Amino acid sequence: MFLNNEKPKNVRECMERLKRECELLVTDEYGYTEKNGIFNPPASEELIEKSEKQLGFALPEAYKEFVRVSNGAWILKNEIYGVEYIGMNDPFVPDEYLCFGRNESTSERLTFSKDGKFFLCYDFEPEPWDFEDFIFLLLEECEEIIIENQREKEQAVKDPEIREKEANEVVNKWRKILEESRNK
Repeated sequence: MFLNNEKPKNVRECMERLKRECELLVTDEYGYTEKNGIFNPPASEELIEKSEKQLGFALPEAYKEFVRVSNGAWILKNEIYGVEYIGMNDPFVPDEYLCFGRNESTSERLTFSKDGKFFLCYDFEPEPWDFEDFIFLLLEECEEIIIENQREKEQAVKDPEIREKEANEVVNKWRKILEESRNK
């Protein structure tokens, strides 16, 4: 669920929201470590073009939009590499794929095939995959944490009121019992 049920229109908008929401998560109020929301400065067009020439294929547009906002990031235990780190040696990725990100908790890896298509490798098994959907899911997860925190805050405010009301009902019940026993 997105905040205010507003799904981003594109990767750039999604990234801008992710940056804002992750900044919020790493505050004392939420208690997430800074590692859950680190965003590097954007990649220049020159760096993107240089990387594409070195790789021998055009990077997918969704990934280019990502690095135009943040040339690499840590988002909720997921590290997404900047353009200069694409293809780092990784024991969980078959040789014909280039790793560009990982999940800190699993062997899940974000990869490109050598023709520039996205694949998710889990335990050395590549599956076709959509990077844009992945970024949107990260935002959705982040915003769900925020929404749940807001609900808990609202409940914490209501709880004392509810307890006071219940206590008053018990007091009134005892007063009624005492009053009835006096009238007998």
